[in-house]
Amino acid sequence: MHGKVHELESKWARHLEGSYFPRDVLRQPPVPGSKLWYLDNGARQLIRSDHCNTLVVRRVVRDKGIALSGPSPDILVGTVSDELLRAEIYETLTRWGREILGDPAPYRNRFYQGFIVLSYCRMLHDLRSGRPGSKREGAEWAKSALDPSWANVIDSAWSTRPDPARSVHAPADAEAFERTLRFVEYVIREAETMFSALSVPRSARRANHGS
Repeated sequence: MHGKVHELESKWARHLEGSYFPRDVLRQPPVPGSKLWYLDNGARQLIRSDHCNTLVVRRVVRDKGIALSGPSPDILVGTVSDELLRAEIYETLTRWGREILGDPAPYRNRFYQGFIVLSYCRMLHDLRSGRPGSKREGAEWAKSALDPSWANVIDSAWSTRPDPARSVHAPADAEAFERTLRFVEYVIREAETMFSALSVPRSARRANHGS
């Protein structure tokens, strides 16, 4: 089915992305290592992945989901508290950041050059607000709330967004990519300060450790 959809004339047919959740899995918090059938952006077939099996996806589905058929999303998805969401965002932000900084080679392309910057803007914004937001919202907030020296880095990240299937194979600009890595370091420090100031219960921090 997905192979046929990929061949449709609409360009968006080649940019679908998402996972198939069994109903009982969607109702429960994510289990570390549990994988779902997932369609990646630009892919023709499903793979097993934990990409969408997160609290933030559950929160987005519950708060913003649109039912094309069947029950309302708030019937299918349990409540996700701001505290649990913040704990997951902080864990993801720091863990992924360590992976990027520890081995940047897999990310050294034009797509990740901008995607990482925008993702870290969004995660820091969402950590502060306690709710999921968009990359655009996160970027605009970051330009006004963070050190002004990062504004050009954030603005230039938007130029990498068109045609991700092609840009992921294009080499990153060396200087811009180094600035991306420095931005990750900066956001991790900001997140550590922000998270320590938030009243996130220790039980929430433990529940999301390693998820």
